[in-house]
Amino acid sequence: AVARAIPGQVKWAGLAPEERSKILWKWGDLIDASVEEIAKLDVACMGKVIRDALAETRRASRHARYWAGMADKIYGQQLADVPGRLSYSLREPLGVYAVVLPWNAPAHSFVARSSPALACGNAVIVKPSELSPLSAARLAELGAEAGIPEGVLQVVTGDGMTGHLLCSHPAVSGISFTGSPPTGRKVLAAGVETFKKVTLELGGKSPIVVFEDADFDSAVRAALVGVLMNAGQICAASTRLMVHASIAEKFVAAMKDRLKNV
Repeated sequence: AVARAIPGQVKWAGLAPEERSKILWKWGDLIDASVEEIAKLDVACMGKVIRDALAETRRASRHARYWAGMADKIYGQQLADVPGRLSYSLREPLGVYAVVLPWNAPAHSFVARSSPALACGNAVIVKPSELSPLSAARLAELGAEAGIPEGVLQVVTGDGMTGHLLCSHPAVSGISFTGSPPTGRKVLAAGVETFKKVTLELGGKSPIVVFEDADFDSAVRAALVGVLMNAGQICAASTRLMVHASIAEKFVAAMKDRLKNV
């Protein structure tokens, strides 16, 4: 996969930015036209309710179009550091970029993580979770249909060993990993040897803060949705709740009451 990506990346980076923009925009349109199909693949793999899968897939298409709009807006800087000297910086693609995904938001994560790298002229190899690989394969097919050159957007399926081989490959220059902190440490270590640029999105303890003058019903709903979306199995789950002392008892009682319906 890496060997195929290298010549593909050279061709992709050599396109005018507006050409990459057109292709990524078309990719977004094709995702939009296939929302129900892709959403059903995620439901089949990991049991997400169809309503959520549809919403996430629609968001995925927006990521593709957002970065289509950014493809021709990647600027360097002119630096006035020494009088009489022209100093400037250029932003250039890294080359081959690896994206390792979790199982819990497959289609959305695929496009959200790969489209920025593609817009910047990189080739992307996606390693989806072995638990939810089907939408990744379909999204890559749609990318090829949109005109992304051969080797520029690939999917390699497999378990953690596949991810390790990809992340430690000397010709991979960047890694995006989304998952648990223990695995994130291994990914970071795999990138150290060849100084890869590594981006990690790991588990968090996202807070919801409720002040005494908040819209009470809205805050209760937000706290429930925040911790229960995707059955709570998501890095952005709001697993910390801080409520002003004056309304804390009433707030907890309202949460308990509503949780009876879940």
